Amino acid sequence: FTPTPGTAVVSLGSARTGGVNHERARESPRADSSVGDRRDLAFPTTPQRPSMTLHAWDHDQWELWGVTLVRECYGHEHVVDVPDNAGGDHGIECYTRSGIAFQCYSSENEPLTPTRRGELQKDKIRKDIKKFIEGGASLQALLGSVKIHTWVLLTPYHQDASVISYCNEKALEVDAAGLDHAESPFSVTVHHLDTYRTEHDRLTNRQVLADDLQRGPDIEVPDFANATSELI
Repeated sequence: FTPTPGTAVVSLGSARTGGVNHERARESPRADSSVGDRRDLAFPTTPQRPSMTLHAWDHDQWELWGVTLVRECYGHEHVVDVPDNAGGDHGIECYTRSGIAFQCYSSENEPLTPTRRGELQKDKIRKDIKKFIEGGASLQALLGSVKIHTWVLLTPYHQDASVISYCNEKALEVDAAGLDHAESPFSVTVHHLDTYRTEHDRLTNRQVLADDLQRGPDIEVPDFANATSELI
């Protein structure tokens, strides 16, 4: 399965469009800060309530697609994969030679509200930043001469502004640890499908990984843009 724009994968949040600017690769990618105000509104109960289609990503499929997006953006020769089948991945899936580390994560049991999805994302960040800090000599050996200045959670959907605040807290923890394999000031941030919309569309049009990805279910869900309730 290769996701098709507007059908198999649709971002739930306000998002920055277009791909990552290659000229700014050394700068810390910024998490989407255009989430907007949140209001405690009950979900509409009328049949006319707005809805959208959300693709329920399998973890392995999202990891495969996410790393492919990174390679498409930064260039295959500039991206190093970190296999997790021998000693763990140290909290990173791959990294660029310019010092950006990526960890892929897709929430299970979609559809979720932005609040619940954000809680799961923060838990994933907590666990993997801990791995990154405790990686020590083995992680430094994997990175070689590269020092990481930005750690990215790459996830399909990002709509909870509190995740950005949490990322900033974790970045301070990395700085405080004084790691040999990290640069200071350190950045922790979130990227999502619309961060790499150009790359996503380009890969989709070329049918990249069409034989490797099997289509999962598409789910019609309410428009959660202004909702804070828990699972429906």
